[in-house]
Amino acid sequence: MLAAHRFGGRASFVSFARAWDRFSGARRARPATEREVRVLEMHLRESIERASADLGEAIAEHQALVRERKADEAARLGLDWTRDRGTRRGRATEPTP
Repeated sequence: MLAAHRFGGRASFVSFARAWDRFSGARRARPATEREVRVLEMHLRESIERASADLGEAIAEHQALVRERKADEAARLGLDWTRDRGTRRGRATEPTP
């Protein structure tokens, strides 16, 4: 729910409860059946797995942006750490115009 909220979706626990009652056919408050708990658990696990995959992509994108920003900054400062990383790491070179 938090992720959906961050991306513009608006939900509350009340809306979840109503949706769950529609799914389970409950007319009044009652404990969930074992089957209903298994279904909910399965959906939660799938959701977490999908979110984990998305999180991995987001981390990779962030790391690429950080590397790009550092490379730009190094180029502005005249540090040539982006080229031939094994031999000239962090050594100052002529600043680029």
